[in-house]
Amino acid sequence: MLAVKPDNKKKEVDVKLDGEMAEVCKMRYESELLWMTKNSVPMFKFLSADDKNRNWSFCFNPELPPFNSGSFRLSVLLPFNYPFKPPSINFMTKIMHPNVDEAGNMSIPGLKSEEWKPTMTIRDVLIRASQTILDLDSNRPLRADIADLLASNEPVFMQRAIEYTKKFAEKR
Repeated sequence: MLAVKPDNKKKEVDVKLDGEMAEVCKMRYESELLWMTKNSVPMFKFLSADDKNRNWSFCFNPELPPFNSGSFRLSVLLPFNYPFKPPSINFMTKIMHPNVDEAGNMSIPGLKSEEWKPTMTIRDVLIRASQTILDLDSNRPLRADIADLLASNEPVFMQRAIEYTKKFAEKR
């Protein structure tokens, strides 16, 4: 009978910690959402937040070629255990970029689970996303064909990316 009591107490403690963790996650989510509605991140316009699904929408307006002639919609999905797990970013607008796959998923340094730090904010994530897009890094591609073109013939890549942007991106 003594062995059962510590287990029961442990379960109560675990539930309490889970509740505390959930409250921390909720407070962080609400704090960042409030910040996002009152402030801005360079090149990004906050559009909306679907609180039920924890999905935020943004317009991304890059300042440099080949993407500066259009506006790109992005979705930022925050897991329910954010900030302890990283968000994911998805381009809703097609973009010709070596670090964005055909489905719009991005490869962003620091957003893999093993690299993620809970001190990072959505603002930090968006800044890293913009750096990833503007830096045109072909060393960790999600699209090998585009990375190969960029590495072998940057002027042709730039021209095709400009045409792609004009075709698929929203007008500013």
